[in-house]
Amino acid sequence: MKKMKTFRNCAMALVMALVLVLSPMRVFAAEELPTEAHYDLEIGGTQTFVIQDENGEIATVTVSEVAGDSRIATGTYRVEYEVPLAWVAGFYVSISNNQIYNAYGAYYTCFRGEIRYPSLIRPSNITASYVFIYENINIPVSTGFDATISGSVLKLTRR
Repeated sequence: MKKMKTFRNCAMALVMALVLVLSPMRVFAAEELPTEAHYDLEIGGTQTFVIQDENGEIATVTVSEVAGDSRIATGTYRVEYEVPLAWVAGFYVSISNNQIYNAYGAYYTCFRGEIRYPSLIRPSNITASYVFIYENINIPVSTGFDATISGSVLKLTRR
């Protein structure tokens, strides 16, 4: 009986050690994370950022250059904002002469809860906004994200 308990304890310790070693874990100090993502148009390609909003919620932002024009002043980019275990949303933005001239192709996926009334707008020639109501456990919250161009940087921030 004693051998069985010892074996069980050793087996449990081994399983727990494997879980700790094999599971990916990110640890950030709150002050280390930026509040907005800054995609450098001069670098281009795909750039991924981990940011934290004013409520302390951590999110992942990915901006990818769409194949085609490779000039800095002209291009199409896919912007995506993900709140882990809640939702992911994105759209395409076309940039010409350091201005946003088109925002289109909005999409979203909910992992938990529901998105209502999604709307992609371009309130100015430097900003595109994807706004919606995210409802989880019957608590609706107005949210979304903004893409704003400033020089050769495309900034993404949570609403």
